[in-house]
Formats: sequence, structure tokens, C-alpha cells
Amino acid sequence: MTTIKGNFTVNGVAFADWFNQSFRLTNPKIYSHLVNASNFATLMEHIPDFTGKQEISLGEFCGHFAIMYNETGGTFSVIREMGGPKYMFEPTSWGKVTYNKAPNKLAGDQLKSWGVISSDTDVQQWNGSVYPSGAPAEVRQAALRCDFYRFRGYGFNQLTWRNNYDKCMQPILPKPIDDYTEEEFENTINDISIACKTFHNFITQSGQAQKAISDLEKGDFTAYGMLVSGGWVSYVNNKYVPRAIGIYNALKNAQVASKESYAIEGMHLTPQQVKHIQQAIINSGNAEAAKIIDDAGGADGSWGPASESAYELVGKSIPELLRAGGESAGTGVQSSDDNAVNPIAGMSTAEIKLIQQRIVNAGESIAKNGGADGHWGPASQKALDILKQVYEDLTKS
Repeated sequence: MTTIKGNFTVNGVAFADWFNQSFRLTNPKIYSHLVNASNFATLMEHIPDFTGKQEISLGEFCGHFAIMYNETGGTFSVIREMGGPKYMFEPTSWGKVTYNKAPNKLAGDQLKSWGVISSDTDVQQWNGSVYPSGAPAEVRQAALRCDFYRFRGYGFNQLTWRNNYDKCMQPILPKPIDDYTEEEFENTINDISIACKTFHNFITQSGQAQKAISDLEKGDFTAYGMLVSGGWVSYVNNKYVPRAIGIYNALKNAQVASKESYAIEGMHLTPQQVKHIQQAIINSGNAEAAKIIDDAGGADGSWGPASESAYELVGKSIPELLRAGGESAGTGVQSSDDNAVNPIAGMSTAEIKLIQQRIVNAGESIAKNGGADGHWGPASQKALDILKQVYEDLTKS
């Protein structure tokens, strides 16, 4: 039985590329979104977080994928339900209910308890389902902490309602949800680990949920779709199940394999650096290793199974081979560690921008919460965690 334990290839092509360039075109009406390859790869590193397992069946993958694909629009990022406070406060003509009702607390009652409003008229307005657009700006700002807005759709299944946040997210957070300011709360939950663990708590919270997941292993997606969508029959029958079955059948009839993990993975080496390594292997004195490289086309700057096999025979580290091949291991970034490999070498401008933006986000977490004030709190810890994750992503191999 095919199992999935991380990012994978389909017929030798990375899943996201296969989906975007081939499979999606078979039914663009159902598969209307492209898959963000980078975000998808990151998500697949968190399979244990969102499933509680080290590996999952093909059916489980397809069941989870079809939900996440829909709820994130193919971005596979940690997103919030789109729309402002008015949208969350009011029902829509197409069936979305107001979030200003039980099991959420009513906004009027909350604002009164915080001392933001006091008159019965104001309380009645904020306890209704027509957004008080004419309320003072400071009241509307305070209302962003109210349940109707705080507990709007979140994450990979667009979790909503206070009771679900209490059951599925609260156990992961370091302090009570109600103790967070709006900005602090958004900064805290914009984390893929929290999103994945929240998703996992939701899909495993009952015996019914466990049964639905067990159905996925058999390629039966209806119960799981009903569970995660809140019983939205038309969506499950017309979109979710056709999407899940379509990709399930395609993958069952394809060659699915884990992506190759190579010694140079995560080092972001340039083709020229790879050539230096391959040439160093050829010159290492190991005839068998040299023959493997030569038979595969020589030092061509492309690293694959042959280069990996030859590398394993010579008994030297990648930095050692880089130096032996005439290339500095640092190449443009000075380091006190002689064995360091430049973590951004070979990255595209877009990839470097993403790294830079993550570093900027870490700084903003502190800047928006009092700056460098000598007090270590959740914002400071969040910034440190972001920087740690950036470092790990750059240096893992």
C-alpha cells in the first residue's frame, strides 16, 4: 500500500508540478486553483502535526488535500477567512450565518463588560446581526476582540466558533485565548505548527471523526467531508468528494515515491559549486566513484542518484569536497565555521525575498508590542521562534 510521509513525486515529477502542469488540466472547473509548491512542501513536513502520524495512506492524503486545497484556495498557507468585521457580523444571502450568535458570546455583552459601551441601545445594536457601521471608531476597533471576529474562519479547515477554538486551539496556546490582544492573537496563530496541530485536534475530537478518517483509508470521502465542512451537503457532493476521488484515482494509477533526499539538500548550492564537488569526487582517487560520475555525464553541475552514490563512496563531507574542488565553502558570506556552506547560494531573488520577509516579520512582532523594552513576553518569544525556524530551514540538510 502506498504511504505518504512527506513531499513526494508523481511519475518522477514533484507533486505540485504534476498537479499544476498536468492533472489540474484534466478538470479545471473542479481543480480551479494552482498549488503553491513552496507552501505545499512546507506543509508536508508537518504531516505528524496535522495527522498525528509519521505517515499516512494515499486515501488520507487525498481526503486532507481536498479540504485544504478548497479552504486555502490552493495556497496551503495559514489563512484567515476573507472579509472585514461587517462580513463576519452579518448573514449573507447565500447562506453564511452571522457569527454574532451562540456558541460565540454576543459583541454587545462583551463590549459592555469591557467598559467600551454602556447604553442599552448600544448593547442591543451590538448584540444584533446588522453591523453598527456608524459606531465610534474606538468602539469598532475594540469590537475586533469580540467573538464574532476573533473566531472567524482559520487555518486549513477554516475553523470557526468559540467552542471549536476552545477545544482545538486553546490546548496548544501558552495562555487563555481571551487574554490576547487582537494583534497579539493574530501574530501568535499565524504559525504553521499551531495551524496543523489545531487541524489535527479538530479531526480527531470524536469517535465519529476517527471513523471518518478510517473511511479515508478505503477511499471513502463522504463522512470526512461532512465532518470538516460542518455538514454542507452540496459542497461535499459537488466539490469535495469529486476532487478527492479524482486525485485519489489518478495517484493510485501513478508512480508515487518519496522525494529523493540528497547530501546537498538544503545547502542551496549553485551548479558551479556542484561541478566542483563532482570534479573533486573524480579526483579523489576512488576509481569506482569516478567511474560512476563519468558514466552519468561527468561533472555537469546536476546532482542526482549517480552523484549521490559516488559521494557516499569517497568518505568526505560536502564542504571538504568543495574546498578540494577549488571552491570556498563560504562563497560570498563570511563565516567563522570552516565547514559552513553559504545557505543562500543558488537561491532565486524570490526565495531570498521570502527569507528576508520572514526576518522582517520577526522584528515586527516586537516592534508592534512595545519595541525593545527589556520585558520578555509572547511577542519576543514569537520573534525568536521565527528566527530559529528561518535558521533551521536554511541550514537543514
